[in-house]
Amino acid sequence: MVATRRPDPAPAALPAGEGTPSPVERVVRRLRRARFRSKVLRRPLVEVRRLGLGPDDALIASYPRSGTNWLMFLVAEAITGEPSQFGAVHRRIPYIGGQRRAPRLLPDGGRIVYTHETHPIGRRRAVYLVRDPRDVVLSEYRWQQMTGVFDGDLDTFVDAFVTGRGNPWGAWDRHVRTWLARADEPGSRVEVVRYEALHASPVHELDRVLRSLGVVRPRPVLEGAVAANTVEAMRAKERGNPEAFAAHRKRDLPFVGAGAVSGWRGRLGDRNRALVEERFGPTMTLLGYEVGPGAQPTTR
Repeated sequence: MVATRRPDPAPAALPAGEGTPSPVERVVRRLRRARFRSKVLRRPLVEVRRLGLGPDDALIASYPRSGTNWLMFLVAEAITGEPSQFGAVHRRIPYIGGQRRAPRLLPDGGRIVYTHETHPIGRRRAVYLVRDPRDVVLSEYRWQQMTGVFDGDLDTFVDAFVTGRGNPWGAWDRHVRTWLARADEPGSRVEVVRYEALHASPVHELDRVLRSLGVVRPRPVLEGAVAANTVEAMRAKERGNPEAFAAHRKRDLPFVGAGAVSGWRGRLGDRNRALVEERFGPTMTLLGYEVGPGAQPTTR
């Protein structure tokens, strides 16, 4: 009887983002990172994305990683009465540029889109969500690691973040002040919401957001939307729908973070905290965020 050699077992699949990339993969990654950070390359795209917006359309705007997805999950579920899920919610409230396919969710037939841009919005309704930049920088760092846009250490990322080179949307304070100035214009329809207030009083703040969009919902509906979209619930939705992130996830890191208020404590470090506060301190103080080594946690 001739012995037959059993085939070698197939190598175990490497976790997402691990293994040595090929030269071609390294080039692709460098090009992707350069395109992501380039304001020049994105400018024509930003202008094109505005086409097709109607006067009744509304925006949910924020600097990236300020809790935008959470707010969209709450708004979409409260308006439609349907559970918010990754993928589906971005069809209901797409990024600006996808308005032609967006459903008309508002009572006057307007659509809702979300944006991280600072382009002019005219007299359209908008909700601007702002968050403590010390929490934003940590969330942005994790997201860029997850997607493979950035693979350096936190100190290097913070250095880029405070100078507006961490992403194509520029510095946090300039972004925030652009939207705050719009909210202060006579006749403005921009509603400013702090992430910390949404975290502390989600039903009240959701009601305020919806009313600014011309939508009124009874309290039980608001409470239901909030209960269905806690951090734990959204993490479960992410785990249950991995394909929603398959095209972007390069490392095995979660998209939904801790969602904490003042979560930077014990994680950002004194050096990076001081850099963020030195660069953004005046705007942080304007918004009510305490700065300095003895700063108290933001609770509302």
